[in-house]
Amino acid sequence: MRMFDLADGYPGQHQPGISMVHRCPAGVKFVAALSLSMGALFARDWWSVGALVGVHVGLYLLAGLGVACLWRDVRALLLQFPLVLALYLLRSDPVAALDRAGIVSLQIALALLPTLVLQRTTRPDQLMRGLRLVIPQRLAFVLFTSLRFLPLVMREAKSIYLHQILRGARIAPRQLVDPRNWPDLVHCLILPLIIRVLAMARDAAVAAASRGMGARDAGDDEGGPSDERPAHD
Repeated sequence: MRMFDLADGYPGQHQPGISMVHRCPAGVKFVAALSLSMGALFARDWWSVGALVGVHVGLYLLAGLGVACLWRDVRALLLQFPLVLALYLLRSDPVAALDRAGIVSLQIALALLPTLVLQRTTRPDQLMRGLRLVIPQRLAFVLFTSLRFLPLVMREAKSIYLHQILRGARIAPRQLVDPRNWPDLVHCLILPLIIRVLAMARDAAVAAASRGMGARDAGDDEGGPSDERPAHD
């Protein structure tokens, strides 16, 4: 199975539609997504995690996104499972580690998945306007940027992966089974992705500065102009 497919798009990519979820106000969807994410953090056993999985499957079907779209989003979020499993194997026996790692990995995925549903069913301009109705403008901008960051990172990762595969990098899943190919993963995918992420963060900072985010009044700066006028003789 390939890690990325040219026809897959990327996680959180907006999908136009006329479903009930698409027509729901962006502010209401944001509150619902936040509630589902909080619910995932409090899920402690397979029953509660399974119930949340059922809710998300139903949500994707109700939005007309389909199971295939759900799988594309979930598989990107479950890439953290091997790392979580490795950490639990350091302190538990394999059976207990597999059990706890499975629950924790699903918790992480289910905590992030509602934001992807929100972005798939809401245009960016609608999402920004909806957030402004719920929270202050500056916080809305920061949260909007944060919500868009994960899909953008996944899109950049997909682009880098496909280009490096075409150049002969040995980073396909079946090739990464061999530890001798792990240096290719670091040099051809991870390091370029880090550079792209840093560039994206810089662009976000520039965009925030251009909108006056974080700007201080000139009188607040040390040595800035003061309202007091110098006395004249």
